[in-house]
Amino acid sequence: MKRSTICVALPLALLSLAGCSSDNSATGASPAPNATAGESPAPAVADHTPGQTPGNADQGDAKVTKCEVTPNGVEIAVDIKNTTEQKRMYILTGVAYDSDKKPVASAAVMVDAVDPGASGSGTGRSTGAVEGDVICEVTQIESMPQ
Repeated sequence: MKRSTICVALPLALLSLAGCSSDNSATGASPAPNATAGESPAPAVADHTPGQTPGNADQGDAKVTKCEVTPNGVEIAVDIKNTTEQKRMYILTGVAYDSDKKPVASAAVMVDAVDPGASGSGTGRSTGAVEGDVICEVTQIESMPQ
């Protein structure tokens, strides 16, 4: 039952996010955690320890590579390393926090077809407008074998 729910939910989630991000280019220059929109100092990076599936299988290591306030929300880019022995697809939740450490936005980041030992990247964008400085981190990692 759980697998069939994921099989239905994943394509629906992918379709809903297909039109959310029009810019998929990665420049390597990312705003700092305390940068406002338009600034590009040092990269905003947050590490996440390996997530666990209910069966205690190691899922991967994730790192935020971009955390940028845009006119349409917060854009969050993530790299994930597959630390399992199976090809996997990932859905990560990225959360943006304001200077008071309060969550102000979240975005789903999907990374498909990551081979064992390899890394993949993806970008997600929140749907609400955000103002001011933010810092982003990965708060949840979900994955399933392909």
